[in-house]
Amino acid sequence: MRKLSLLFSLFQFAIVEKQGCDFLKMMRKVNQNRIPNQLRKCRRAEDYKQKDVAKMFGLKNSSIISRWESGFCLPKPARMFDLAILYQKSVDELFSGLRESRVEAILKAKNEFLQKKAKEKIVQETQNDE
Repeated sequence: MRKLSLLFSLFQFAIVEKQGCDFLKMMRKVNQNRIPNQLRKCRRAEDYKQKDVAKMFGLKNSSIISRWESGFCLPKPARMFDLAILYQKSVDELFSGLRESRVEAILKAKNEFLQKKAKEKIVQETQNDE
């Protein structure tokens, strides 16, 4: 297993050397698409390992815990509440970065919707007056 890991590391290094900045730019882009969360921080504060959390939730392995913590995917809503209970935090606290990133987008969409609705109402009222 160690040899395979070392081989993979060497392969990654070779890619970086060959592609240089392009590879690093790609990795930065991947990092930007991650879902911000506090899961790893909370787990470490409780002194749990990923395997411990996986066992508590009845999961076969810890890979999904790693994916949640890395921000590659979100837990299902029920599992979000399980995590909040386990870490004694609110879901908002666990996913505060996600919430903050969505607030601006949602408020913008809401304002655009309300403006469009108001314009439609004005048009309808002027048509009814005629």
